[in-house]
Amino acid sequence: METVRNLPLWVDSTSNITARGIASKIKLLHSRHGIRVFVVDYLQLLGSEGGSRDSRERIVADMSRTLKITAKELDVVVIALSQVNADGELRESRAVEQDADVVLHVVDMPDKIQDPGNPRGPKIDGPDYEFFLRVSKQRGGEAHGPIGRVRGENPGIPLRFHKTNFRFSER
Repeated sequence: METVRNLPLWVDSTSNITARGIASKIKLLHSRHGIRVFVVDYLQLLGSEGGSRDSRERIVADMSRTLKITAKELDVVVIALSQVNADGELRESRAVEQDADVVLHVVDMPDKIQDPGNPRGPKIDGPDYEFFLRVSKQRGGEAHGPIGRVRGENPGIPLRFHKTNFRFSER
């Protein structure tokens, strides 16, 4: 908190804003205050400018492209959070992954325990989870594991979750 406390920080909770609306806010804050980082939480909550005939995939792709262009124009870092599907892939558009310079996933791997109701059966997910940070894409760098849930021997960078202050740290 001490690091962030003295930083200029704006929180805007405008609902149903579009990607173009976000781009306008980034340009305004950049020109007035010299912002260098902008966070969108989260991409799929942005409002649509497309017609009702456009697919959701196309709409999300347009949002991603608008944010990418704005980031490049102003040399601003735009962090766009996104939903993932059950397989751990970005939801509704592969364009989000294609536009991104870096794609990070926080993945969980539940501890397996013996089912008390079926002692000879398969193990089930237990109450404790291990978390890992996966670098699925890093333009100009190496990825650390495939996109998606933990598979195989390389689950990613181990993380510890601190419930009291809702943050992760490297284990």
